[in-house]
Amino acid sequence: MGEKLGQGKTTVQALAEMTMVAEGYPTSKSAQQLADRHKLDLPIIAELYRILYEGKPARNAMRDLLSRPPVPEMMHIQSFIQQSP
Repeated sequence: MGEKLGQGKTTVQALAEMTMVAEGYPTSKSAQQLADRHKLDLPIIAELYRILYEGKPARNAMRDLLSRPPVPEMMHIQSFIQQSP
């Protein structure tokens, strides 16, 4: 599916051409919902969600990811772990 999206096809087009199950498609929605619920900044998950569910071109998502300023990514995960029971 990712290759088809990278070629500029829409999610609907990519799914229609699939002969196998695209397990990551529904999983990406669940991952974004969890990130939202726990107020986690997960840029790759967010961009993947935008591609699959909001129609963002994969090329634009990649550009946006690569143009982000560097941050200590694990900082967000560590604060989440510390808050968990």
